[in-house]
Amino acid sequence: MNISTSQVVDADGVDLRHFFFHLVRNRWWILAFVILTTTASCAVAFLTRPMYRVTAVLMPAMSGQRAGIAGLASTPLAASLSGLGIGGPRDPETEEALAVLRSREFTEKFIMDENLLPQLYPEKWNASAHRWNVPLDEQPTLATAYEYFRKKIRSITNDRHSGLIDLEIEWTSPTEAATWANDLIDQLNQEMRARAINKADASLQFLKNQLRYTSSVEVRDAVGNLIEDQLKKRMVAQVTPNYALQFVAPPVGTDGAGPVWPRKTLLLILGPVVGFFIGVIVTLLWRHEPRGGA
Repeated sequence: MNISTSQVVDADGVDLRHFFFHLVRNRWWILAFVILTTTASCAVAFLTRPMYRVTAVLMPAMSGQRAGIAGLASTPLAASLSGLGIGGPRDPETEEALAVLRSREFTEKFIMDENLLPQLYPEKWNASAHRWNVPLDEQPTLATAYEYFRKKIRSITNDRHSGLIDLEIEWTSPTEAATWANDLIDQLNQEMRARAINKADASLQFLKNQLRYTSSVEVRDAVGNLIEDQLKKRMVAQVTPNYALQFVAPPVGTDGAGPVWPRKTLLLILGPVVGFFIGVIVTLLWRHEPRGGA
């Protein structure tokens, strides 16, 4: 049997030579797609605002702080602080602190206190006039800023095995991202300290009132012990600046790391490659057999 040398056919019956000539005939279409996708990737690479990622590693602060306070003196009151418990990733106080950090109320307060709306939406803000340059119904609100901050800027990961917490901030300025991370934890510690002090004060007020209405020695002793316990908790909250979380590795905004987006090298490589494959696929889908073909 004679096999024509003018055709090269693979095992699946595909005419490779005809396929190659088809691509050559439509080379300008393929080149057009390559130019189009390369131009688009270059635009993204060089015109998109770069985003930097700053990571801070934290741990529950109360474990170290309480143990340190307990070792400051050998008095019964100081020594008893070591029995207050060691916080960890499953510690209710740590879980409460993380819930507060993620909460809408805390985040919106942080955005408002730091006046971040103009920074989060610079395209809508007139810096020279210090006002929004869009109509009232298009101006960003704290609710929209919270969603943007939660989804695009802040990320919190709690490793329950190691007890470490990763706080990531992605923003166009690594210095600002590091500042936001520091301020977030500082405000969180202030919030949790205030909550602990208010809770202890409320408990102390209730317990002192109970002492006025009981004459039982056993009950008065029990209430006295509870009052002492609340005084210890209040003292710890007052003398502990990093009440909820403390930095293991603080955020650094000048470490020289490149932006996480856009990845210019990757985009410049993918642009022409993707364009070539799109061009090949499109020309094959639009392929027309010549008339009179067998």
